[in-house]
Amino acid sequence: LVILTLAGQLCLFTREGTLIHQTSYALDGFGGDDLIAYHTYFTNVFGNLEKAYHNVVAVRGASVYILGPMHVIVSRLLPWKERIQVLRKAGDWMGALNMAMTLYDGQAHGVIDLPRNLCAVQEAIMPYLVELLFAYVDEVFSYISVACFNQIGKGEELDGSESNSSAETEIKEQFTRVGGVAVEFCVHIKRTDILFDEIFSKFVAVQHRETFLELLEPYILKDMLGTLPPEIMQALVEHYNRKGWLQRVEQCVLHMDISSLDFNQVVRLCRENGLYGALIYLFNKGLDDFKTPLEELLNVLRNNEKDSAATTSVGYRMLVYLKYCFSGLAFPPGRNRYIMQPVAQKTVLFCL
Repeated sequence: LVILTLAGQLCLFTREGTLIHQTSYALDGFGGDDLIAYHTYFTNVFGNLEKAYHNVVAVRGASVYILGPMHVIVSRLLPWKERIQVLRKAGDWMGALNMAMTLYDGQAHGVIDLPRNLCAVQEAIMPYLVELLFAYVDEVFSYISVACFNQIGKGEELDGSESNSSAETEIKEQFTRVGGVAVEFCVHIKRTDILFDEIFSKFVAVQHRETFLELLEPYILKDMLGTLPPEIMQALVEHYNRKGWLQRVEQCVLHMDISSLDFNQVVRLCRENGLYGALIYLFNKGLDDFKTPLEELLNVLRNNEKDSAATTSVGYRMLVYLKYCFSGLAFPPGRNRYIMQPVAQKTVLFCL
């Protein structure tokens, strides 16, 4: 439903009467009586002339034609792709990406050139959504590279290491923001394959591989990213190992879908890097195996008898694991999943 007002407003309503869009159709230099053509051939009961707007508005398809005294105004519903392109050309990339996600969810109003079935809509617009994301990343990366060159040049003129460090930090933050947008968009449209392929390659090309790996962590901990390809998982562990952040890797593993992981690879990484909490979780949840983690911890204790710090840490973890097994609770704490008490207790007791 479209309603025109003499104040120059065009209001678009849903069938339920909800206002979904309002815009002005007034032209510069025109207003009041000059906005829409009218005639005064009719009078009211008091003999006064009345303005009549017959035949000044016509509708054809998705277009509304409004006749003015010296002009014709054409207002139309934009096709879905053109809606995104208008925002994109205006530099409103966030608006364009939000519009794309709204279309993907089937929540956009006044769409006239897409199928009615949501699955068909998603299939029809998917190639353009991928193209839109790539264009966004490329354009922002291009802007960042120019800004990077300018800031480094200014830093060299000032000959200040602090200035260069500040510039590098700011540039990294910009890449992180772009990566965050890409992650959320890919997760929303269920295309994490392009996130870990083309988008990751773009970060590698601009020498910000580590930035990409680090920005994944908060999305994993929020359970937005439950799966990682083996090569990305390997790179994440290696990078965090160099940084001394192995405990953070362990937290990431605890939030991942085990069925989608390369189980043997992740187990090997946990063994090599002493991520015993994640190792217990993998065997318990992935294989319903409560014995192997305990054997692993016992072997570590035997092999590190001279290292009191390591022995204390592993011993404490083993005691906590035993406590949770005998209590019928999932390990590590906070996973909120009960395990099969008889099986777990019997298996652990047999091992001891």
